[in-house]
Amino acid sequence: MPSQGTPRGCTTRLHGLDSYLTEPSDGRAIEGVVVVVSDAFGWEFENTRLLADHYADKGGYRVIVPDFLGGVALPPSTVQSLRGFFGGSLLGKAYSAIWLALAWIPFMVYQNFLRRTSPTSTVATFFSAMSHGPEAKRGLPVFAAGLSWGGRYALSLASMPNPPVKAVFVAHPSHVSVPNDLARLTVPVSFALAKEDHALGGDKRIAEVQRVVGRSAAKCEVKAYSAGHSFCVRADFTGKDTSAQADEAEDQAVGWFRSQSL
Repeated sequence: MPSQGTPRGCTTRLHGLDSYLTEPSDGRAIEGVVVVVSDAFGWEFENTRLLADHYADKGGYRVIVPDFLGGVALPPSTVQSLRGFFGGSLLGKAYSAIWLALAWIPFMVYQNFLRRTSPTSTVATFFSAMSHGPEAKRGLPVFAAGLSWGGRYALSLASMPNPPVKAVFVAHPSHVSVPNDLARLTVPVSFALAKEDHALGGDKRIAEVQRVVGRSAAKCEVKAYSAGHSFCVRADFTGKDTSAQADEAEDQAVGWFRSQSL
């Protein structure tokens, strides 16, 4: 997986979590805050940090990528194993499955059984602090961008009685129950779904998402891309070049946040 550049932000400690923080490279005043709930590759994944840089430059935002995974994330090399598992030969699938098990089992055991606080609680606590932080007190909107693993937790924020965010963007979310996780949205949500996604893709499932959110009291939009899981962080599990789709999804997120700032 080739590098797309070098992240230019800084690392800091924010509301109790290690975080990557980036702002517009031209130094202009920020127009809001975007908190990224990362995928299973975590806050240190270079592609996610670069995505944060892009959000900052395109939207004029302060973008924060906290360590919501408690320091235990999948190694970036897992991307190649996933590509081999979903698109390789029979022998390649078997080989990739072994490496996936070695990476996924410790990750899932920690996230589901060994954490002192659940991911849901950790995410909610951080966003609650953000909603009472200096940016919010200045009247700047706080947004959430949930990627893959983080999509489910970003959606949970959008379903809270007193949501700590003004709007949410969700890209190729995993472990989402339809309609249950989408039935009580209270803030606007924009979905970037992948047609070739093993988690929440395919025409039928995408149509189901559209039906459910179409009945929501909150304003929502659903866009489907010819891509696979993780295309928004340029780690498409299909192994195809979906950089154009990733660029378009970046614009979708920034455009959505901007439209909800008015």
